[in-house]
Amino acid sequence: MVLKSRTRNLLNTLGLSPLVQKAIIWYCLENLKSEKENRWEIGYINEDPVLVNDFKELCEKLGSHVHLRPRANCFMADARGMAAGVLKAVGCMEGKKTIVNPELPKPIREDFELWKRHLGFTIAEEGHIGLAEMEHRVRMDVSYSRSVDITDSVPPWFIERLEPGNKYLENDLEHLLGERWSEIEPIVTDSKKASKLLKDEVDTFNRFHNAEVKELKCNFDALHFSKKRRVTAIFCIDIRSKRNIDLIAQHYRPPEGTWKRVLFDKYYDFYLKHRGKKLSDEDLKEFNELKREYPSGGVPEWWKRQRLSELGWKFE
Repeated sequence: MVLKSRTRNLLNTLGLSPLVQKAIIWYCLENLKSEKENRWEIGYINEDPVLVNDFKELCEKLGSHVHLRPRANCFMADARGMAAGVLKAVGCMEGKKTIVNPELPKPIREDFELWKRHLGFTIAEEGHIGLAEMEHRVRMDVSYSRSVDITDSVPPWFIERLEPGNKYLENDLEHLLGERWSEIEPIVTDSKKASKLLKDEVDTFNRFHNAEVKELKCNFDALHFSKKRRVTAIFCIDIRSKRNIDLIAQHYRPPEGTWKRVLFDKYYDFYLKHRGKKLSDEDLKEFNELKREYPSGGVPEWWKRQRLSELGWKFE
């Protein structure tokens, strides 16, 4: 009860301040969990220590103690108390997002500046930034996905055909089920079944930019069957058109200082310089060197070491 009272007082003081707005953005990236009655916690894990540090500093400003620790090739921060309590107090739903399936919070849907920050953070956290060459032409794409639990929507016989821990693309499911795929396809691939968060993000992007862009859509990507025997449908947003990539560059670049920001800037500079042209041998050499030095598949160890040194983090 003491925590609940302190949270209410803090929220009354802050209102929907930039601090609380940023907390709502972080909620869209991570799960709000119940620790004990009237106590909540929120945790964050990422390969990029800059993002983890941003989460840590935000939670500390909201009055939480944050515990940092390494986990595999990532870094994890757990915040208990006030930060999670503020999120709970402004209406953020508790639980795993794939199951509670929350909507995009109203302040983000309605305020363009907040929406820009949200999508930039989402790309930094969830996004894939790619640069490819096809027939001596350069192509850039930005994509990310969100998942939703559909276990209760699929028949038991279908679940029995799946292997726990496996991920299935549409072709895999068609091959696995044969003629019976037609029974399952409408259940798992219909974009109406995508997570509310992803559908709201598509609608918000299209609404803010209206006729100036090629309309975004969310598409079925894959199905995952967990070891806890939960069926999760994964849907994605894939941004490829020249105009939409330019809009990402204009409004939605990942936050300054993050690995994804460096990656986006490097790729976009090359893309802008060479798009619409046939790449020469010298251009292809530059392309390959760029991809080798700045890979899109994860945060390089040299980047982590530099950022850890700057942040002064030390782990035993």
